Amino acid sequence: MAKNILRYLDVWAKLQTNKLRGYVETSEKAFEDAFNDFDAWAAEQVNGMTEDERDDFYQFHADKGFSLRDDFPRFGRHMALVGIYGYFEHTLISLCDRCEKILSLKVSVRRAKRLDVGTAKKYLKEEAKILLPTDGAPWRRFKFYRDIRNLIVHSDSQVPEYADRNSKPRKKFEEAVKATDPIEVNDFGHFTLSKEYCPRAVDTLEQFFDELLPVLP
Repeated sequence: MAKNILRYLDVWAKLQTNKLRGYVETSEKAFEDAFNDFDAWAAEQVNGMTEDERDDFYQFHADKGFSLRDDFPRFGRHMALVGIYGYFEHTLISLCDRCEKILSLKVSVRRAKRLDVGTAKKYLKEEAKILLPTDGAPWRRFKFYRDIRNLIVHSDSQVPEYADRNSKPRKKFEEAVKATDPIEVNDFGHFTLSKEYCPRAVDTLEQFFDELLPVLP
């Protein structure tokens, strides 16, 4: 029976991880191609214009250019991280469901008032006797991803208490940034994930599954 649990993670979960990686890579290329196409089109349009005409043209199309270069990649990366963390959480909860069925457990994780990573961790430990690999680097990184994900979802990617570097929320944000990958912060206190951020998060997800497999019954 336990082989079914291993197969679930080793085959299906990793297959989904590869899909996440493909999505991140494809979307990044799409954003880059869209901006390059716009840039090439704009260069063609201003060919032969006077300096004043070029200035007027670029001013008129500036918003679209900024959106293609900055806003769309920012939105895409942030939603990708939300999805990556959501899949991490979903996989652990689904593992609880599978353990309940295969190991004939009497208690369902679905009875919990809140379904999240903490609930799944507790259920696997107490009911399925599975200790998640929480001492490893992947688990620690996902705790920071959770913090960044929450800021994206609940605070529109706003750095907490941006004006006060000594505040606890601001220090917590700085700690998360230091432990993961570069994050750019603009003059208004909103952050943007780097191009490398989500691919690294997918790598971390895969590493966590590699650490999890040996501890399964």
